[in-house]
Amino acid sequence: MVQEQNAVKHFARIAALWLCLSAGALSCLINCGWCQVSPTRCTIYVEPREARPTAQIKARLIGGNPITMRSGQTVSLMPGNWYISVSAPGYEPVVDKRVSIAGPSRSITITLSKPAVFVCKICKSEFPTKAAHDKHLLEKHTWVMVNKVEPPDAELVLDDRTPIRPGEKKPVKPGPHWITGESSRGYLKEPYEPPCRFTVEPGKPCLIDKITVPDNALPAVIIGRVEPAGATITVNGMTLYRGKTIRPGTTVNIKPEAGANSVKFNVTVTADDCKTWTQEKELKWKDAPWQIPDPLVLPRRHWADVRLRVDPAQIDAHTKVWLEDAGVRHELKHGPEVTRLDLGDAAIKAYSVRISPPPDYREKNAGQKVTLEDQKETTVLVELVKNEGRLKLSFDPKPVAAVSVYGGSGVLLKPAEDGSYVLAPEVAHHLVCKAEGFEDCPLPEFTLRPGENRLLTARMNPKPGVLKLKVDPSDATIEITDAAGKIVTTDTSGTTERTIKLSPGEDGSDKAYRCKVTRYGFVKDLLNVGSEDDVTIQRGKTVSLRDTQLKPIKDILQTTLARDARGGVIVENNRPAIKGGLAAEELEAAAGLATHPSVKDVIVWGALRWRDMPKYYREKAGKAK
Repeated sequence: MVQEQNAVKHFARIAALWLCLSAGALSCLINCGWCQVSPTRCTIYVEPREARPTAQIKARLIGGNPITMRSGQTVSLMPGNWYISVSAPGYEPVVDKRVSIAGPSRSITITLSKPAVFVCKICKSEFPTKAAHDKHLLEKHTWVMVNKVEPPDAELVLDDRTPIRPGEKKPVKPGPHWITGESSRGYLKEPYEPPCRFTVEPGKPCLIDKITVPDNALPAVIIGRVEPAGATITVNGMTLYRGKTIRPGTTVNIKPEAGANSVKFNVTVTADDCKTWTQEKELKWKDAPWQIPDPLVLPRRHWADVRLRVDPAQIDAHTKVWLEDAGVRHELKHGPEVTRLDLGDAAIKAYSVRISPPPDYREKNAGQKVTLEDQKETTVLVELVKNEGRLKLSFDPKPVAAVSVYGGSGVLLKPAEDGSYVLAPEVAHHLVCKAEGFEDCPLPEFTLRPGENRLLTARMNPKPGVLKLKVDPSDATIEITDAAGKIVTTDTSGTTERTIKLSPGEDGSDKAYRCKVTRYGFVKDLLNVGSEDDVTIQRGKTVSLRDTQLKPIKDILQTTLARDARGGVIVENNRPAIKGGLAAEELEAAAGLATHPSVKDVIVWGALRWRDMPKYYREKAGKAK
């Protein structure tokens, strides 16, 4: 039983807490004993008393729900800062007025005020705003009216800007005003002063009985019939006169300026598909009106419509296009609109197309012309392409032959007058430089921006010359030296047919070499122990030398040597076999001669005998004398 009572009390506390969160349930927290702060009994009064029955009061804490009450009602509020709003019909509302609540009780008075009103002093009408009051005063109580005007066809103007008819009330502001009048033959008064001046007092109407417009014979122009009908008539830049469109039959009077005795009339008549008629004439006071030709027939005008199309279309609006004739330019419209051009007296007329392209673009077909025909539409196509880039080439070293440049597809490129190459922009280029006697030089891939000028250097390497010869024996050594005696290359390939590549001069010019074929213990003949030949190498060309055959020295001695009894000189064909100034290889050959069994003595360098030869060569020959 006790557990059931505790459960009921617990449920009651939860219900009380839920009620505290709703509007107007704050007292539940107090009665339940959960809140230790004592509430304040607060009473709110509304002034004036007339507003109390209909006043609505709402009080709220920050972040809480509002509590609604009536004027004079006492409620329990927790201490703190409360925001109170009060509203009542016919009064300005009070919104979120901050009030501090504390203590056991508190009385608060909130005063409401009525909205401001504006009262008409004449009819005592009330208006919520000053603008409404001023509008009522202007429309109902401050106006001007003219009862009668002479002549009846005269037109009156209030303050030189507002037309006013007899019997018509026109609202005006308090202060000075004037009315002028104009008839078919004159103004109100000469010299052009306002004829009727009056002052309007606030809230009082102004009634004018009669205004007379005298006949002063103003300068005038009379518009007659015009063909075609519907033509636009302009007099001194005006298409409206007295608020109406100037049409055939209209008489236009213009008042001369102050101090002037005449008026210049400029009449222009225009119509579609017709030539413009314009004429000017000066009239003085009391001159007869100027009669425009009646009927005025506008001659037909030759015209043609031009539609502009720009490719690519996305840069259409950035391209100005003109049609030019005799130095006169006619700019064409963009988009779907057509441009109508006056062909003058010609039914067919030719124009030159001129453009102002956007940056990085140029006209593809520069200097094009277009022919326009009367009353026909012609489409002008302007094709734009991006500005080409220009490539300038330099060569290192500068070749002695002309260089040809080929594109990626093998097409020969022709240089411009300045030697540069015109290339398409924003695409990858693969160029190859070629020259006779030089190796092909492919340039690195590059891309040019529109209008870019670029300089590239091509390294032109001369093609090597080729030296061909046959040697025997095949293991002979070929030694190539340059003009300075420096060994360039040595060939020991061991083949009979030899092919040796040799470089020409750095700029591709010819270069001299010496080719020497040697083999130890071998000579070509007794007069030429080895084989030496001078050769000139040209770029890219092949030079063939005569075949070189070396034979062992002992074989040559068996067939060519003979003994001369007059001093032991070895002869061949009755000439000394070995002469002075021999090189080391020739000394070795001489030592080989001494090994032959039929040779008893060798004379070297003329008077030098075998015994006087260096010891090395004597020992090598196997004889010691």
